[in-house]
Amino acid sequence: MATLRTATAFAVALLLAAGTAAANGLEVPGPELRILGWTDEASTSECIGDPRTPLCAVETYGACTDRADWPLCDLVGRPVPESTRQLRHDRSFELSSTVYQVLGQRRLEAADIPPERTRGTRPWQAGDVALLIQWHDCSPTDQCVMETRNDTVSEASGKCPPTRCRGRLSRIDPVVGPEPRTFILRLVGERWQVIDNPYRAGLPASFWGR
Repeated sequence: MATLRTATAFAVALLLAAGTAAANGLEVPGPELRILGWTDEASTSECIGDPRTPLCAVETYGACTDRADWPLCDLVGRPVPESTRQLRHDRSFELSSTVYQVLGQRRLEAADIPPERTRGTRPWQAGDVALLIQWHDCSPTDQCVMETRNDTVSEASGKCPPTRCRGRLSRIDPVVGPEPRTFILRLVGERWQVIDNPYRAGLPASFWGR
């Protein structure tokens, strides 16, 4: 699976970053594969809706967009327009899931921030946390979705495993698969907020291996 091949390239960086992150008071997520499903029960995370850590905030944001559960976006500082709140996902989304893996987590220093990220409505700041995650969207076949259209979601889930996986919203490298996504997070009060999630303008490998 492309997820595992890409993760290998960052394994050393993850180990090197762990000591620094722990010293800064951050709990370092493990590199195991995790699942974000249509329900909390079908997901690995135990903190969706409770952004008490950087990873919890990313998982809450992912659940918001994957499930069209828009109030979850409000919790992490990413409210969506009213027009978007009217949208609902079709049945294929209910039978899909996201497989993801944390490849690195570090606090930003002022020197780490690209000049273009110091401007705009949501500029990065020293002390923000960068979280590097590899995502794959996985879905069942269209035929299986059609064949189970009269079943409940629970019944169809057992018949239509999400076996087709692809990289999410990122450039695809034919050798290692999709690029990881970098999320920038900030603690505001007692909740972590998603400040930025650039799909392509991430941080260099030297940052993660420092």
